[in-house]
Amino acid sequence: MPKRLFVRSRLGQNNFAIFAESKLVVYCEGGDPLNKNDVLSGKVNSSAEDLVFWEGIFKIFLPNVKPHLKPLGDCQNVQMMADLVASNNIKNNIVLLDRDWNDYSGKMKSDDRIVYTFGYACSSIPSFLFMSFQ
Repeated sequence: MPKRLFVRSRLGQNNFAIFAESKLVVYCEGGDPLNKNDVLSGKVNSSAEDLVFWEGIFKIFLPNVKPHLKPLGDCQNVQMMADLVASNNIKNNIVLLDRDWNDYSGKMKSDDRIVYTFGYACSSIPSFLFMSFQ
């Protein structure tokens, strides 16, 4: 019998922040590449360097927001989550993407839950992140 893929429902995605004891679930790039099925079933890269960066950004600019960060490997995985969050109107979730390829290819998405870095890597501090979530 083939293994069934577990994917959280829209309601499950909306409520995941509660189970993570957070107000916000944040998807970002970082760590080793994961396959699509791993990402959809909830696997993350808990040792990703980007995790430390984004924790610092939230701690400095939004100290009252305690995000549950989920690094998903490469930008394709994060873009997949951006599509899922936007198309299913999932609340309490945001997606952080490096501006790089999306900007160059003209494929940046317009949704309040999708935030792009100001420059082309997470090391370019996104000043608008601070303004967006005050």
